[in-house]
Amino acid sequence: IDLKQQNAKLQWLLSRKLQPLQAIESFCEWGRCFQKETDSAFKELIKNHPHDSIYGCSVDNVHKENVMRFKKVSEASHAILNSIKRDLYNNSHLSIINLSNFDLKGAFRIKTHNKLDKKYNAQLIGKSKGFPLKKLYDINQIPVTEDFTTIYEYLIDLKKVKAFSSKKINEYDIQKQSFLKITEKSIENSNIKLEIKNGKIILTDKISGKVLRDFITIIDRKDDGDSYNFGAVKGDKPLNLVITGSKIIENANVRSKLQINALLYKTPVKIVALLENQNDFIEFNIEWNNKTKNHILQVEFGLPEPCKEVFSDDLAGYIKREFDTDYDIYKKIPAPRGIELPLNTAPFQKCLWLQGIGVITEGLQEYEVFKNKLRLTLLRATGTISNPKNTTRGTPAGPPLPTPDLQMLGHNSARFAVCFKNNIEACESNIEKFYDTALLCNADLSDCVFFETGCDSVLVNTVKLNDNGDLIVRLLNKADSSNTLKFRSALKNIGLYFTNAMEEITDEYKDTNIEANSFVTILLKK
Repeated sequence: IDLKQQNAKLQWLLSRKLQPLQAIESFCEWGRCFQKETDSAFKELIKNHPHDSIYGCSVDNVHKENVMRFKKVSEASHAILNSIKRDLYNNSHLSIINLSNFDLKGAFRIKTHNKLDKKYNAQLIGKSKGFPLKKLYDINQIPVTEDFTTIYEYLIDLKKVKAFSSKKINEYDIQKQSFLKITEKSIENSNIKLEIKNGKIILTDKISGKVLRDFITIIDRKDDGDSYNFGAVKGDKPLNLVITGSKIIENANVRSKLQINALLYKTPVKIVALLENQNDFIEFNIEWNNKTKNHILQVEFGLPEPCKEVFSDDLAGYIKREFDTDYDIYKKIPAPRGIELPLNTAPFQKCLWLQGIGVITEGLQEYEVFKNKLRLTLLRATGTISNPKNTTRGTPAGPPLPTPDLQMLGHNSARFAVCFKNNIEACESNIEKFYDTALLCNADLSDCVFFETGCDSVLVNTVKLNDNGDLIVRLLNKADSSNTLKFRSALKNIGLYFTNAMEEITDEYKDTNIEANSFVTILLKK
């Protein structure tokens, strides 16, 4: 799971933030082109994508190499990002570049060696030591000891920032009224509330009045499986999380945090509930030290009704899956020889939706259904590639090679968010906010809307440069029906064209119909 978590962060950073940012920067002549460096980082990331790598079913040394590749990709990506911020740097102004398909509002993060003016109403969330951006990322500068200074990390609460746009921040862009309230047992804003009562976590949608009681817990079960299959143990009873207390760890105008302390048998678990002033989702960060082998750890959401239908996102659309909520694998084991017993589990990308509840995750990509419970897998600790005694698979999937690192002993963490929405499509804007699809930085940029598609379901999938410096914009119709594309761009160009999959021009652009769950590519000629 740790491999999938790292991949989720880096894949989004590269494809939805860094690549569009560097392409637009170069196309607008704000700074130099970083397409080759970005391509190099992509190629390194893709080396971790073969089935037996990202899936986690190889020997430990293979996955040690995966981890090292992720570190290389992370270093390269942040070096490119900081080089772009260097090119844009202006000491007197702040600007934001929204690379999301949706208008965004709320808290945006900035790191700077400058103390921010009080007009920004910023919340200071951290300090560290380092070199100023212009010193560290300018080859004509030599950082020396005297340049080593304090780096401040702030959150600024902004009103609406238009989709795919740049904007210089002025005082009237700041959301100065705070709706956050926090006590030792609750945290809320004008949209959503979390409270702890009688050892249970209760979530309330303050807009509709919907209340979910005993909504979130964590369960721990034995797992005698392997890297391929969960291995149910006859007669196993799950261990349940016991909340032991809670406390305020951040109380401010832009963001607040409530720490929930708990025990899972003898294992301390720390859950931090994080809520921003304007968000309509609440984020959870979970940390624990795993000392146990051969078990599965899951967040369990208690829903009002049986989880017969679950919607989830996929590459180019959404999937509806139906479940027998009474199916119990413990009554089916052991599997006959040659048979792999079905599980009430399914994969997904970033988001699940059912019964008016959306769950957004960072690299947690497996869920399970049982009666009215939705379970999100946090950890599978096993120690072999394929266990010949796995009760859920009558014939092993491969050799019984030992993989002690797969027990995931030591520090573990997980990050996800929960929101109230009427359908999975409505979760998309929260996904892009959760994944931080905007850049707030020291810059003096003019207000500009880069692209508009004329349809909420037609999303920008990625933006890049070709070898001629033309801008390539790949669009996706994520709806289950066709939609009319009305593409418009305020970026200076000498013509708009359709291209094929090889990014070769096929026709001049004109408003057109895009089929359901399909891609189209547009070229802006420089």
